[in-house]
Amino acid sequence: MISPHHNYDNGYIAIANIGLKNRPQVVSVEGNELTLKSEFHISLISTKKIAALIDQSRAEEIQNEIVATFLEFIKTTPLTSYTITDQFRLVRRDERMTLVVLTEVPGIEQFFTALEQKYNTKLPVQVTHITLYTLQPEVGIGILSQ
Repeated sequence: MISPHHNYDNGYIAIANIGLKNRPQVVSVEGNELTLKSEFHISLISTKKIAALIDQSRAEEIQNEIVATFLEFIKTTPLTSYTITDQFRLVRRDERMTLVVLTEVPGIEQFFTALEQKYNTKLPVQVTHITLYTLQPEVGIGILSQ
């Protein structure tokens, strides 16, 4: 945990410990059985992918800078409020497949604006979402944009 409400794991910053109850353990989508994840979080930013977009040659350093910028940002804009929408997306990448529900996180656009200003570059505002089900157990797919 990098804050009382956020974790930073495997290059992703997320709102941690989202409680979702009463979900079926398995859903069938296009002939595939997807399994319910064991924990839920709202993905806010893929620091590894955004850092690579900013400057691939300094990606690891920039990831650390993004985390520091995030921690400074949430002092005034906590990024802990959210709304779970009724919009679902089936996401595929290679052999992976996930079912996500989109969320709205007030203030996330301002965080990306702060990063754009810091690095003088245009960045996609990531789609905040909760991965509900995965084809491969516990294997999500990062989503950079709509």
